[in-house]
Amino acid sequence: MLRGPDRDFARRPRYYGLLQLLPYLQPGARVLGDEQTGGNDLHTLEVRTPSGGPAIMLVSQDWGLLDLTITLSGQDAARYTDWSLTRFARGHLDDPLGRVQFQDGAAHLILPPRSITTLFPMGAAPLPEPASDA
Repeated sequence: MLRGPDRDFARRPRYYGLLQLLPYLQPGARVLGDEQTGGNDLHTLEVRTPSGGPAIMLVSQDWGLLDLTITLSGQDAARYTDWSLTRFARGHLDDPLGRVQFQDGAAHLILPPRSITTLFPMGAAPLPEPASDA
């Protein structure tokens, strides 16, 4: 996670990947069921955050681009249509990259190689602040 012990501890890229995922994995979050076809180098995790909003996390371990269609089902399919997209990839360290529009419960994404992408509904309840050790 950290590189050191030179003059100070420099953050490794893995730090930024975890920084992007951990806000959604707070106490009280519940893992949601999913179904995935294809994409052996794609790992997915969907959760309902403690504030009640869903979050989608996509981890691509592929060395090439992944062409992906996400299809929502259940109550979230119609309720949430506009999602914020954040990405950790070469050249992006936990960067908000805009919005993804779901139509009829489906959205199309191209995932860059070796990346982490998170989707969270626009207008959903805010995420709780991470717990502090202080």
